[in-house]
Amino acid sequence: EPARKEALPEQSVNDAQAACKAKVMFEFTAGNDEEIDLFVGDLVIVEYQSPTGWWVGTNVRTGQMGLFPGSFVEPSK
Repeated sequence: EPARKEALPEQSVNDAQAACKAKVMFEFTAGNDEEIDLFVGDLVIVEYQSPTGWWVGTNVRTGQMGLFPGSFVEPSK
């Protein structure tokens, strides 16, 4: 029996923090399949900010989603 896909309440708990935009200030080259490449000036939609300093987001230019160092970006309005 296929698993039912339902919206989980946990996914919407951090909406206020989630999906902010950030501008890339420093180039970053992905070191593995979980990370994404960033070029200076790229815009990233930030989905999650980990206390470890690694953030999760989508690079608007490439469409790639994955991990990147939060210190390499600056929040954008």
